[in-house]
Amino acid sequence: MFFKRDKQNNKTILPKITHENIETLLDEEEHLDARTKYAIALYYLGYNDETADYGNAFKWAQTASETSYAPATFLLGNFFKHGHGVSADIKKANQLFASATGAMSRFENQKDAVCLFTLGRAYENGDGVEQNERKAFKYYFRSAKYGYAPAENALGLCYQNGIGIYYDFTRAIIYFNKASEHGYVPAQYNLGLYYYDKSHPLYDLDRAYEYFFIATEKGLLNAEYMLAKCYFEGKGARRDYKKAFEHFSHAAESGHIASVIEVGKCYRDGLGVAKNDKKAFAMFERASISNDKIAIFLLASCYYSATGTNLNYEKAVSLLEKISGMLPEASYILGNCYFNGYGVKVDRNHALSLYSESANGGYSIAQHKLADCFFFGIATKVNYAKATHFYYLSASQNYAPSQYMLGYCYKNGLGTEMNANSAFDYYRTAANSGYAPAQNALGDLYFRGMGCQTNPSKARENFIIAAGNGNISAKYNLGMCYINGIGGSRDPEKAFPLFLSAAESGNASAQYILSMCYANEIGVKRSESDALLWLKKASDGGDMHARLMLGLCYENAMYGLKKDEEEAFVLYTQSAENGNRFAQYNLGLCYKFGRGTEINKEMAFEYFRRSAEAGFDKSQNMLALCYFYGEGTYLDYKKAFYWFSLAANKQNQDAQLSMALCYQKGLGIRMNPKIALKWYHKAAVKGNSKAMHLLGVCYFNGI
Repeated sequence: MFFKRDKQNNKTILPKITHENIETLLDEEEHLDARTKYAIALYYLGYNDETADYGNAFKWAQTASETSYAPATFLLGNFFKHGHGVSADIKKANQLFASATGAMSRFENQKDAVCLFTLGRAYENGDGVEQNERKAFKYYFRSAKYGYAPAENALGLCYQNGIGIYYDFTRAIIYFNKASEHGYVPAQYNLGLYYYDKSHPLYDLDRAYEYFFIATEKGLLNAEYMLAKCYFEGKGARRDYKKAFEHFSHAAESGHIASVIEVGKCYRDGLGVAKNDKKAFAMFERASISNDKIAIFLLASCYYSATGTNLNYEKAVSLLEKISGMLPEASYILGNCYFNGYGVKVDRNHALSLYSESANGGYSIAQHKLADCFFFGIATKVNYAKATHFYYLSASQNYAPSQYMLGYCYKNGLGTEMNANSAFDYYRTAANSGYAPAQNALGDLYFRGMGCQTNPSKARENFIIAAGNGNISAKYNLGMCYINGIGGSRDPEKAFPLFLSAAESGNASAQYILSMCYANEIGVKRSESDALLWLKKASDGGDMHARLMLGLCYENAMYGLKKDEEEAFVLYTQSAENGNRFAQYNLGLCYKFGRGTEINKEMAFEYFRRSAEAGFDKSQNMLALCYFYGEGTYLDYKKAFYWFSLAANKQNQDAQLSMALCYQKGLGIRMNPKIALKWYHKAAVKGNSKAMHLLGVCYFNGI
C-alpha cells in the first residue's frame, strides 16, 4: 500500500517510499503513476544535500514531468537552476518554473496538497512567479490542512522566522509537532533545535537529545551533527568526546561539511581521539573545497601557525583575503599579517582598518587589539576615550585582558572618570578568570585601599596567586611583602628567590632590590660584586632608583668602583629627568659645587626647585638658601622663609636652625625671639652643634 489518503477530502498526498519498498517499485516502473515517480525522485534526494543521488532524482523527476505532473516539473526546474544532476541552465529552469506554477494554479489542482505546497515554495523563492511571502504562507497553510508533513514543517518555519506571517513560536512548535507526528524527519530536527535553544521557553536538553537521536537514526546529517554536539558539550547526555567524535566522523564520511570541520578540531585538540595536527589540517583542507568560510579560516590558521603543515604566511594571507569581512576572526588574523609583515608588506593603516572591521563584527580579541592601538598610539593617535570604549566592548564578552585594561583606565582616569570602585570590580572579575596581571593589580588595590578597605593580607594573598601564575611584577610585590612583613610575617629568605626570579626575567625594579639584598645581606650573603652587577643591570633597564644609587657609588667610590664624579653626574641627570626627587637634589649639588660638571648656580636652583616641589625636605632647605642668599635666583627672604618652614616641619634640623635665625633677625617674617628660641631648641635636640651654641648664647643673654 503505497498511497496515503485523507478520508475527509479523499485526496491522495504522496506514496511513501522506503528502503524496504524501493526495489519493488523500480521493478514495476512501467506501471507507476506520476505521483509515485515524483515520490521516488524525492526519495533519491533524501534529507541531505551531501548524500543526495541527483542523477537518479533528476531521472525520476523528468519521467514524472513527462506525464504533466506539475510538482515534478517544478522540481526539474530546481535541478536546472542549481545544476543538480544536470548542467545548470537558468533559462530552462525559468521555463519549467513558469510551466509548473501555471499548471498548479489551475482550479483542478487547488485541492492537491503537493501542488499547494510546491506553489508555496515557488512564491517563497520567487521561482516562476513574483516572490510573495504572504502567498507562500497561504499555500503552505492550505496544503497543511491535508496533513502534508512538508507543508506543516514549512508553516512552522514561517511562524519561526516571520515569513509571510507574524512571529509566533508557539504556533511554530505546533506545526513542527504535527509534521513530526507524521514522521517528517526535518521537523523532528527543528523541534530538537527549539529544545536545545537556551533562550527558548521550551528549553529542555533531554528532549533536544531525543529528537536529534531520532532524526539521526533516520539519516539526517544535520541531526547527527547536533547529536555529536550534545555529547561534546555534555548537553542532554553525559559529556563523551569519544562518542562525539564518532558521530562527527560518521556525518563527515557522508560529506557533512560542519562535521568535517569538527573532526578536524577534534584531531587538533586531541578530544575523543589522539591529537594529530596533520589529520586536522587534512580535514580543514577537505572542508575548504566547499568554500565554507570557517573551514577556510581554520586552514589559513594552520598555515599561519604551522599546525599540521609548514609555516606559510603567503598561503594564510591568500586564504584570509577570501573571507575577510565575512568572518571577524579572519579579519583579525589578516590584520596581524599586515601589522607584522607576515606574507605581505607591512601596512599598519590597513591592519588598523581590519582590526576595526573585526571589532565591529563583535570579535572580543580584535576589540582588545584595537583598544590597545588607541591606548598606546599604534598606527593612530592616542585616544583614551576610544580605547576605553573598545576595552568595554571586549570586557563585556568576558575577555579578561580587556577587563584588566578597563580597570586600569578607571584607576587612572584614562578615557573615563577616575573610579576606584569600578577599577576594583574589573580587576576582581579578570582575576577570578585566572588572569595573572589582574590578580597582581587587585593585590595592589588591596594594599593601597583603592575601591576597597586596605587589606594587606588580601594584597599578599593575591600577590601569591599571581606570582604562582608566573606574573613577574607579582613576584616583585610578594618579595616586598616578605621583606617588609606586609600582610604576614617578615621572611627575607622567601623574598630573595622571588626577587631573583623577577630580576632574571628583566624586571628592573627587582634587579635594583636584588642589588640592595646583596649589599645589605637581606636573605643572602653580602656580596658587593653581585650588588654592583644587579645595580648596573637595573640602571641599564631604566630603574631611576638604580641610576641614583649607581651615581652615589661612583661619587663615593662604593662597591669597588673608582671615584668618578662625571659618571655620577650623568646617572643623576638620567634619574632626575625622569622625576626622581632625590636624584634632582644630588644633581643640584653637582651644579652648586661643580661635581662632575661646571658650577652653574641657575641649574642648581632649578633642580633644587623641582625636588623641593616634589616634597624632599633637603631640597626645600637648599631652595630656601638659594632665595636667602640670592644664588641662582633673586634674593627673597619671604620665599626663603616659606621653604625653610616646609623643610623644618619635616624635622630637617638645618632648616629648623634657619627658621630660628629668621625669627631672631626678622628676615622674611616679623621678629619674634621667643619663637626663635623654640626653633633653636628643636634643632639642638636633634644634635645640631651650631643650634646648641646659639641656644646657649640666647640663654646667656637672657632671651
